[in-house]
Amino acid sequence: MPAKLPSLLQAAVFTGALLWAAVEDARTKTVPAESIIIIALTGLIDFSPVKYRGLVLALPFYIAAGLGRAGAGDVWIVAACGLVLGLRRGTAGLMFGLAMFIIYYLIVKPYRISSPESAPSACICSPKPKPTRAARTRRRTRLTRKQNNRFDTMHRPPSGSNRAEGNFFMPTP
Repeated sequence: MPAKLPSLLQAAVFTGALLWAAVEDARTKTVPAESIIIIALTGLIDFSPVKYRGLVLALPFYIAAGLGRAGAGDVWIVAACGLVLGLRRGTAGLMFGLAMFIIYYLIVKPYRISSPESAPSACICSPKPKPTRAARTRRRTRLTRKQNNRFDTMHRPPSGSNRAEGNFFMPTP
């Protein structure tokens, strides 16, 4: 029974740090460095040198980050999780995450009704709602007015000419 204690401690700390990183990533779109360090140090609780192979899991994320498709936080979190889980369990975790991603985007998201912004979990659960047609039209009109004002100030005739007072057909003296 005491032999399982380090594994249980590792699982508890790993899960807590991973949930903290997930909530902060959903709220602020950044992964706290402290959570990544805690996850990586969790790998030292029940360590074996074979778990270094789990760092290979971060390589596709590193390439994706280089292409602008992922952030550096994704690379660091996958590397830290790979250090804790090892190659086999880390691959299983990534496959599980991919399956959840596919289920969400194919089944849940098309039929989802966005929750109101006052809901307690709105910052985590619901994406930013799409603007209505009227809001898109107002935004388009507002941009057009800004562009017109910019054009008018750039191409306004001098204040002393007849054209500035609205006498367009009168020749200037």
